[in-house]
Amino acid sequence: MISSKEAKEKRKAVEGALNEHYDAFNSIAEAYIEIVSTMHTINSIKEVVNEEIGRACSRFLKPVEDGGTTTTKQDAPRQVSYAHAAGSAADRVCVSRGPSVAIRKTVNLIVEPTEEAAGKYASSQETKDLKAVDPCNVGLKVSRITKIRNNAIRIEACEADFDKLASISGLREAGLVVRKDAGLNPRVIVHGVPSSLSTEEIRSQLASQDVNGAEAKDIKVVYRYPARQGKPYSSCVVELRPETRKKFIFAERVFLGWSACKVADHVRILQCFKCLGFGHLAANCAKAAHCGHCSEEHETRQCRNREKPPLCLNCNLANETDQSHLAFDDYTLLRCDRLDKNGGGVGVYVHTSVNAKLLATSEGITTRARDFRHLEVEAFLEDLDSSDWSVFSTTSCVDKMLTVINHNLLSALHRHAPVREIVQKRPPAPWLNNYIIQKMKQRDLQSLIREAKEKYYLTALKGKQGPSSTWVELKRLGLLGSLAKNRCNFDLNELNSAFTSSSSQYLEVRPVHSVLCSSPGDFGQFDETDFFFADILPKTIKDAICRGNSEAMGVDNISTKCLKLALPSLLPYLLRFFNYMLQGSYYPNLWKSALIRPLPKTKFPGSVTDFRPISLLCTMSKALERIVCDQITDYLEANDLFDNHQSAYRMGFSTQTAALLTDDMRSVIDERMVTIAVLFDFSKAFDRVCHDKLLCKLRKLKFSKPVILWFNNYLKGRKQAVQEVGSLHGVSRSRAHLKDLYYADDLLIYHHYPPNKINECIKDINAEIESIKSWAESNDLLLNNAKTKAMIIGSARYLNVMRPENTSVILVGNDPVPFSKSIKYLGITLTSTLDWNAHVISNVKKINTTLYRLKICKRYLPTSVRSTLVTCLINPILDYACLVYYDLTSEQNTKLQRAYNSCVRMIFDVKRDAHIIPFYSRLNWLKVKERREYFLGTFMHRLLHTKKPKYLFDRFTFGANSNVRTTRVSYKVLLLPTCRTEIFKNSFMYTAAEFWNELPEQFRALPNTRLFCDTLYKYIMGRHKYDSHS
Repeated sequence: MISSKEAKEKRKAVEGALNEHYDAFNSIAEAYIEIVSTMHTINSIKEVVNEEIGRACSRFLKPVEDGGTTTTKQDAPRQVSYAHAAGSAADRVCVSRGPSVAIRKTVNLIVEPTEEAAGKYASSQETKDLKAVDPCNVGLKVSRITKIRNNAIRIEACEADFDKLASISGLREAGLVVRKDAGLNPRVIVHGVPSSLSTEEIRSQLASQDVNGAEAKDIKVVYRYPARQGKPYSSCVVELRPETRKKFIFAERVFLGWSACKVADHVRILQCFKCLGFGHLAANCAKAAHCGHCSEEHETRQCRNREKPPLCLNCNLANETDQSHLAFDDYTLLRCDRLDKNGGGVGVYVHTSVNAKLLATSEGITTRARDFRHLEVEAFLEDLDSSDWSVFSTTSCVDKMLTVINHNLLSALHRHAPVREIVQKRPPAPWLNNYIIQKMKQRDLQSLIREAKEKYYLTALKGKQGPSSTWVELKRLGLLGSLAKNRCNFDLNELNSAFTSSSSQYLEVRPVHSVLCSSPGDFGQFDETDFFFADILPKTIKDAICRGNSEAMGVDNISTKCLKLALPSLLPYLLRFFNYMLQGSYYPNLWKSALIRPLPKTKFPGSVTDFRPISLLCTMSKALERIVCDQITDYLEANDLFDNHQSAYRMGFSTQTAALLTDDMRSVIDERMVTIAVLFDFSKAFDRVCHDKLLCKLRKLKFSKPVILWFNNYLKGRKQAVQEVGSLHGVSRSRAHLKDLYYADDLLIYHHYPPNKINECIKDINAEIESIKSWAESNDLLLNNAKTKAMIIGSARYLNVMRPENTSVILVGNDPVPFSKSIKYLGITLTSTLDWNAHVISNVKKINTTLYRLKICKRYLPTSVRSTLVTCLINPILDYACLVYYDLTSEQNTKLQRAYNSCVRMIFDVKRDAHIIPFYSRLNWLKVKERREYFLGTFMHRLLHTKKPKYLFDRFTFGANSNVRTTRVSYKVLLLPTCRTEIFKNSFMYTAAEFWNELPEQFRALPNTRLFCDTLYKYIMGRHKYDSHS
């Protein structure tokens, strides 16, 4: 007995089979009618109809043979997963939410030489033979052609074009074959693979478990993960056929040796850990950061809502019902391999199942029709007139006449309006009114907004004159990144205590009489050699106020702009006010108050020590400090009270002049010696300056009693003791306190010794370190032992023979200082062999990082603004201390030049392969190497005319030029030092003298520095243009 349920299922199966039979007979009829309507001859009809009837009968018989196993048609379309839908033969897949997804229907055909003809073929010859074939003659539909390895060509075409292309006799005669390109095979990861198995054993054992007959050659072990220490198992990534992958994934395990290994799909999912989106990484993300737990605008590691339930940002944006999970939650992989396409497939990651339905394929809707869009009537008629019509004068047969008419007409039509395959599109729905169409156009709203934004930005920036107004407009428009606001989540009183605690014990000023009594000198007698404040002139006040460019306001709420506007009326009063303060040794109490702006040292400050205080002082007080600073500087310079090697806060000195000490190291390398350098770091050097000792130092420098009293009044009564460090005048006072150092609080000492006496050198270094430590303690300064660096500098030959085990240890207190391969001194990376690879790599990274930020908003900026941004942000990276690493190798210079070329391409928005020299000419810019030459020439002109720094000027020796006959030489040439090694030949002293001597004499004799700079720039630019065209 058959149950009612079984009978019902059988009845449905029979109904489904009958429906399939009915559809098959309809296919035969439709095929016959369509072919008859398009054919012209009886023979053609017979051949094609027989083929179509045979295929239709095959489809008819298949459901009959399957019988009751045929799937019935349901009233509603069966829902399938997206992956299975994408793996079918449909053209498109319509998902439940979102636009339809087009499925690629083309295949890749590979044209390659046979093994016999491989030796005689080059890629160009193969392309030539392939292009000799006219695709229109054989009916090919080629989408794209690309060259691949082994002198082969990949053709993207339709599936039916394979037989057409393979049937071309010309390709076979040329020794070329055509095959279908196999798609990418899927990859799986196998966990728990015994480490003792070889790659061949894994392949053979996996092949033996495939019932579909896979061979070892069909399985490829792509990568084997190294086994962890002490673990006998690891994982490996395997590439295999789709059929084999399907079986292994279904079984979930494979057996390798004595192990049952777990198998899973090896597909990488890209999710941004910044914005939580998909398809990109955080390194390339320009969107705002969102939390993976609560979905708010902050990074996940900063989330303070851990006690709340999680909320997925992506599901929230997609209006999913289930949002109570993390944004980084596990995802399920839906994958479908296209088994009938020799590999390849589709895969998606989802939280929940995705339903999709198949749409009707458009293959049966295509028709063939003539394309009259490019038909030129006059040319068509001329072609038709030139056809052979002689049959009308030689015969009276009507059939022949008709044949000639049809032939000539069709031939002309084929040439001027060929038949093309057209996919019919359904007409627009009749219910679509204007209101609905207008709503549909709103999907273009974003592109319209983007175009309007670009137009507005370009208009706003086009009329700006000068860099200052341009920067203000860029910040107003939000095109320049700024520091994130509201990062300070700490109590202001707590921050204030932290700012004052590090220096409060040193900032208490004793009564001035106790300080003066402990200082040498008699204040009762007048000494004209002492330093006194000079009377201030009106022009001095005006210049001091105009030098201010900051709009920050102090407690008086007066900005620099307001003070400049009121200066004509205020100048007489300010003159009397400033002179009265300096003569009476008084400083206003209001000016002793400052507003503190805490700026974070790190991106995400975690404590109060991660902030640095910025003092906002009154604008008029800063003008007075500039005047006092200039007077003190003039006094110290006139009396030669500066240390010759001090480079901080001095006119004509810079970090570059301090870092040019590398010439000393190069010169001793030329003498077969090595250098040991030690770089010290002082903890909070400016905060720890003792005011009592500062006043004593000022007295030792012969500052008069009124000046000491003015400084005492300036220092005491501060509401924020650390404020005075933020003032301009605090710098000038620290000059006296730090005159023993090279550059501010950066102290570098070095000694030269032969390599065989390295331990003696270290002994002397340790003795000098003890002296520095005693000096620091006597001045209440603190050495940071952890940041103290040491390095041995010399030629590679001597460094390689030195053994670390035979070298003594450098000690700072009781802490040993290991030798480093490189140290960073004043922003310049010095290596043990004075090679600039590390410094160049660092500069290139900075340039690329800055350039990436500029490219984000470049479409909103006109060319002039892009040029200004590169000048302000990129050029300082290239030009900073460029004379120190003037001797770059060609490879290192090329790295910098390529980075600079990218900046020029960004300015003009040109492609990578475009010739870059014309754009340098349009900008009137020098290339990287020529920029260093320009700065070398200007530096030498300033050095030889001002003789500052003296320690650099004394290294050069003037001599007569033997090539010049006249004795009237205003500026003699520089003598080149004798060099034994290439390292010393690349020194600043040698290259600068050589470059200076090569300049024309009329350039060297120019007295004005500005005139010399302009002339030198034009000279180098003209030489550069000549070299680029030669």
